[in-house]
Amino acid sequence: MWNFSNPNSSIGLFFRHLLRALLVLPILLATVAVHAQTFVQTYILSNGTAYQFGGWAVAVSGDWMLVGNPSLSGPPGFVSVYQRSGTHWYLFTELTASDATAGDQFGAAIAMDQDTIVIGAPHVNVSGVVAAGRAYVFRHGHVYSTPTTPASDYFVEVTPLSAPAIGTNFNFGFSVAVKGDSVAVGAPYSNNYLNGALYNAAGLAALYRRDAGGSNLWGNTALVMGENHAGDNFGYAVALGASNLAVGAPNARLGSVFTGYINSAGRTYFFNVGNDGSAVYQQYVASSTSASNRGFGAAVAIDGDLVAAGAPGAAGGYVPSVEVWQRDGGGIFQPLKRIDSPFDASAFGAAVSLHGTGLLVGAPNLNSPGFTYTGIAYLYAQNNGGSNNWGVSQTLFPDSGGVYSYNFLEMGRSVSLDTVTAVAGAPIAAAGAGSVTSAGAAFVFSSDAMFKNGFECPQNMVCLGSISP
Repeated sequence: MWNFSNPNSSIGLFFRHLLRALLVLPILLATVAVHAQTFVQTYILSNGTAYQFGGWAVAVSGDWMLVGNPSLSGPPGFVSVYQRSGTHWYLFTELTASDATAGDQFGAAIAMDQDTIVIGAPHVNVSGVVAAGRAYVFRHGHVYSTPTTPASDYFVEVTPLSAPAIGTNFNFGFSVAVKGDSVAVGAPYSNNYLNGALYNAAGLAALYRRDAGGSNLWGNTALVMGENHAGDNFGYAVALGASNLAVGAPNARLGSVFTGYINSAGRTYFFNVGNDGSAVYQQYVASSTSASNRGFGAAVAIDGDLVAAGAPGAAGGYVPSVEVWQRDGGGIFQPLKRIDSPFDASAFGAAVSLHGTGLLVGAPNLNSPGFTYTGIAYLYAQNNGGSNNWGVSQTLFPDSGGVYSYNFLEMGRSVSLDTVTAVAGAPIAAAGAGSVTSAGAAFVFSSDAMFKNGFECPQNMVCLGSISP
């Protein structure tokens, strides 16, 4: 079963991830024919602390890259911010929450758009409510308390966001998204009360607008829910476009009491988002290969009129898959392409990222020859092989550089794609040649065009190679 149960114990996040155990056949990893540009691995990032889970979430935007380190070893989580100079990345700063406490899992979810960052901390206690969860908004180049210091040197926390209604183990901040002046935050384990009935872990998502309630106050503008069936986990994944919101509910069931239920088949819901931050339900979609425990909607991504949704569970005779949908002239999302994993128990589609005509898909449970759960990421191009064919442009696989054990990397647990950069998180990678458990890593793949000018590491910068900084 594709299990999305609530990770509430001190090692819940760890075991929720590891217990997705299915037999995975060894595969031969190879680079596929290049389309337009080649992505080559450049760096592996981690500071080598046990159970840090670096790379549990990643985001890249232009010359900035974020790596989440939610940590289960006791210390509060943090987010590493890297800046690119030439072909090199260096550690710019580390972000922490203003109210950081141990076990809050700050960095379990990350999103970035232009100068705005939103970071989820799903286990934060709010007003004494255990694991109610929060999300934190940061802005780059905006300084409020020290105006005499150059603004470009700062990533400043603007405000923490809490759910409109908090509850124990709601895990608000489990998923986050940002686009322009809007932020979306998911709470997939929230218990929803409607018409006197209680729906445990039905889930919800909330929208926030930059100037709602005042300049940079990020007031709540909308609250959205799915069908409100217990255990749907609506809000497990969220994605924002300029005028639309996608929300995944991977444990949502299909069918009815009359036709029979398909449990945990999963759904993805679409909402129209107004300039005022309002949200109006548009439609929901299900996988074209619906079966119990497929988990459709475990990951979602939006770019323009395109949406990608992952169904990482192999069940009912179907392999894991990712489906691409496109919004038509009437605002309705129509199915465009289903991309099936070449292998059964790969968790293909556990993470997805869209950028322009490119789609990056993580398959963290894939094995490499002689190793377990190494993980892989596939890069697809929309018109590779024909119009809307979404053919494989390149297969990205980890090269540990002798620093990490190849066992249990789970590269592809998180992915992010930008014009010339692809990043894949490997949160259970063991640093120190396998001696530091689940320190985590982020594997960075850059376009070969980045290397044509032969950039070298500038002086006074800590450039990252295949070792821990």
